[in-house]
Amino acid sequence: QKQDNSVVMKQCYQQLKTRVYGDETEEIDGTGWSDKPIRSWCQEETINWLMSAASYMGQPYSSIQHSLAVPGKEIVTFTRQDFINHDPVYGDQLYDLLHSQRISNFRMCTHY
Repeated sequence: QKQDNSVVMKQCYQQLKTRVYGDETEEIDGTGWSDKPIRSWCQEETINWLMSAASYMGQPYSSIQHSLAVPGKEIVTFTRQDFINHDPVYGDQLYDLLHSQRISNFRMCTHY
Protein backbone atom coordinates (compact mmCIF):
# COMPACT_ATOMS: atom_id res chain seq x y z
CA GLN A 1 0.00 0.00 0.00
CA LYS A 2 1.41 3.34 -1.08
CA GLN A 3 1.64 5.99 1.63
CA ASP A 4 1.07 9.67 0.99
CA ASN A 5 4.43 11.39 0.30
CA SER A 6 3.90 14.03 2.99
CA VAL A 7 3.22 11.37 5.65
CA VAL A 8 6.37 9.45 4.74
CA MET A 9 8.43 12.63 4.68
CA LYS A 10 7.11 13.85 8.04
CA GLN A 11 8.16 10.60 9.66
CA CYS A 12 11.79 10.59 8.63
CA TYR A 13 13.48 13.97 9.19
CA GLN A 14 16.02 14.72 11.92
CA GLN A 15 17.24 18.28 12.64
CA LEU A 16 20.97 17.86 12.30
CA LYS A 17 22.83 15.95 9.62
CA THR A 18 26.49 15.15 9.45
CA ARG A 19 28.70 15.65 6.45
CA VAL A 20 32.17 14.24 6.27
CA TYR A 21 34.91 16.28 4.59
CA GLY A 22 38.07 14.19 4.52
CA ASP A 23 38.97 13.53 8.16
CA GLU A 24 36.79 16.31 9.53
CA THR A 25 33.19 15.84 10.54
CA GLU A 26 31.02 18.92 10.67
CA GLU A 27 27.52 19.21 12.09
CA ILE A 28 25.28 21.08 9.70
CA ASP A 29 21.71 22.17 9.94
CA GLY A 30 20.67 22.62 6.32
CA THR A 31 17.03 22.61 7.40
CA GLY A 32 16.35 26.34 7.52
CA TRP A 33 14.30 26.03 4.36
CA SER A 34 11.79 23.74 6.09
CA ASP A 35 10.67 26.41 8.55
CA LYS A 36 10.38 29.29 6.09
CA PRO A 37 7.95 30.16 3.33
CA ILE A 38 9.43 29.03 0.01
CA ARG A 39 9.25 32.60 -1.31
CA SER A 40 11.73 33.61 1.45
CA TRP A 41 14.37 30.99 0.61
CA CYS A 42 17.77 32.23 -0.48
CA GLN A 43 19.58 30.26 -3.19
CA GLU A 44 21.46 28.18 -0.59
CA GLU A 45 18.17 27.13 1.04
CA THR A 46 16.79 26.08 -2.34
CA ILE A 47 19.95 24.02 -2.86
CA ASN A 48 19.46 22.40 0.56
CA TRP A 49 15.87 21.58 -0.40
CA LEU A 50 17.04 20.13 -3.74
CA MET A 51 19.58 17.97 -1.87
CA SER A 52 16.81 16.74 0.43
CA ALA A 53 14.46 16.12 -2.49
CA ALA A 54 17.16 14.19 -4.39
CA SER A 55 17.80 12.05 -1.33
CA TYR A 56 14.08 11.44 -0.86
CA MET A 57 13.88 10.27 -4.48
CA GLY A 58 16.88 7.99 -3.92
CA GLN A 59 19.09 9.97 -6.28
CA PRO A 60 22.41 11.75 -5.76
CA TYR A 61 22.15 15.54 -5.76
CA SER A 62 24.43 15.56 -8.81
CA SER A 63 21.62 13.95 -10.82
CA ILE A 64 19.40 17.02 -10.33
CA GLN A 65 19.75 19.85 -12.84
CA HIS A 66 21.39 22.70 -10.98
CA SER A 67 19.52 25.28 -13.04
CA LEU A 68 16.75 24.82 -10.44
CA ALA A 69 19.06 26.22 -7.74
CA VAL A 70 17.47 29.67 -7.71
CA PRO A 71 16.11 31.84 -4.88
CA GLY A 72 12.69 30.90 -3.55
CA LYS A 73 10.97 33.97 -4.98
CA GLU A 74 11.96 32.70 -8.43
CA ILE A 75 11.25 28.98 -7.97
CA VAL A 76 7.68 29.66 -6.79
CA THR A 77 6.94 31.22 -10.17
CA PHE A 78 7.94 28.05 -12.05
CA THR A 79 5.14 26.00 -13.55
CA ARG A 80 5.25 22.23 -13.79
CA GLN A 81 6.41 22.66 -17.39
CA ASP A 82 9.21 25.01 -16.25
CA PHE A 83 10.42 22.32 -13.84
CA ILE A 84 10.32 19.74 -16.64
CA ASN A 85 12.16 22.14 -18.98
CA HIS A 86 14.89 22.66 -16.36
CA ASP A 87 15.09 18.97 -15.46
CA PRO A 88 13.48 16.59 -17.98
CA VAL A 89 14.19 13.53 -15.80
CA TYR A 90 13.12 14.69 -12.32
CA GLY A 91 11.29 17.98 -12.94
CA ASP A 92 7.81 16.52 -12.59
CA GLN A 93 8.63 14.86 -9.25
CA LEU A 94 10.44 17.95 -7.96
CA TYR A 95 7.45 20.12 -8.82
CA ASP A 96 5.18 17.78 -6.84
CA LEU A 97 7.58 17.70 -3.88
CA LEU A 98 7.90 21.49 -3.83
CA HIS A 99 4.15 21.94 -3.86
CA SER A 100 3.72 19.31 -1.14
CA GLN A 101 6.26 21.32 0.87
CA ARG A 102 4.29 24.45 0.24
CA ILE A 103 1.00 22.94 1.37
CA SER A 104 2.04 20.94 4.41
CA ASN A 105 5.41 22.47 5.42
CA PHE A 106 6.73 18.94 6.01
CA ARG A 107 10.32 17.99 6.61
CA MET A 108 11.93 15.50 4.27
CA CYS A 109 14.28 12.71 5.18
CA THR A 110 17.81 13.45 3.98
CA HIS A 111 20.85 11.27 3.72
CA TYR A 112 23.81 13.31 2.51
